[in-house]
Amino acid sequence: GSALASGKAAINEPWRATSKVKATSAGIMFDQVEFQYGPEERVMHLTGTAEVKLGAQPRLQGLFSARHIDLDRLVATPDTLRRLPFAAIKTFAEIFGDTLQPTLPTRLAVSVDTVTLGGATLQTVAADLSTGGDGWQLDKLEFRAPGFTQVRASGRLAPTAKGLGFAGLANVNATDSMTLLAWLTGSSNP
Repeated sequence: GSALASGKAAINEPWRATSKVKATSAGIMFDQVEFQYGPEERVMHLTGTAEVKLGAQPRLQGLFSARHIDLDRLVATPDTLRRLPFAAIKTFAEIFGDTLQPTLPTRLAVSVDTVTLGGATLQTVAADLSTGGDGWQLDKLEFRAPGFTQVRASGRLAPTAKGLGFAGLANVNATDSMTLLAWLTGSSNP
């Protein structure tokens, strides 16, 4: 890590991106993209394709997927190995929030079979994100959570004084709400 002039600490994690690239005057196509973030013992690995369209209205679009992402391990520190779900998401957003501000209008679709978060497994995670240069829009987020819960959300992601904020709609349909609450609060007894 390193200390910034503002006094805030920045962690320098290893990352790598590889792809087959085909460029024309109309745009750049990235096939067989492989993106890895973090050290080998807690790596996040995504694969997919991306395209940069050039011209009067340049834009970036990408489609990425992963079999499994362990957010608990990705955001773990020596003193905090596991966080509550919202704290882990906040830490993850802080890691990528400053670095993922593309200068082009961008649309990304990300799907992950399973995500480990707060000691539990989220299934069939799908997110569509877009930005026009003034922040990220969560066009769609869907996943299955503990308690036989189906979550759907959409809205605007924006920085606040306390970190990343969300303003939008969420639909949470839980068959076993006690299990869902136990997971969200870190309680071992539903």
